[in-house]
Amino acid sequence: MHLRHPPLWTFVAILAAMALNTLPFLVFSAKIFAFGGMALGVYLILWAANTFRTHQTAILPHRTPDALITSGPFQWNRNPIYTGMILITLSVGVSQGSLLGAVPAFVLYWALDTYFAGPEEQRLRDTFGEAAEDYIKSIRRW
Repeated sequence: MHLRHPPLWTFVAILAAMALNTLPFLVFSAKIFAFGGMALGVYLILWAANTFRTHQTAILPHRTPDALITSGPFQWNRNPIYTGMILITLSVGVSQGSLLGAVPAFVLYWALDTYFAGPEEQRLRDTFGEAAEDYIKSIRRW
């Protein structure tokens, strides 16, 4: 199976977080943290998606962007949608009552960093040149 879409990686990571939390290791209650994390993740995703819409550029990975977005959540983090996905996955995992449920969030982080964020930054460099390089140097990836 070729996983070319970050939401699919996120869905698989959430399922893994839920499955791993059926094991009784490191149990603790973190429902409030988890709810807040999920809400923040959803907010980041929606804010970033709206920023894409405002700049009328492609939101889908593997597409060439029409604009270099440096405003909204992109002024603090180059990948707010992916950050939101990781935060939601981490929060779901922790909400299940086990720190083991956090493991899929780290796997998701690795996958998004390796297969999406890096190649997307290269597309920014190829499309916007020095402006993209300056942005990449000045704003952290995560």
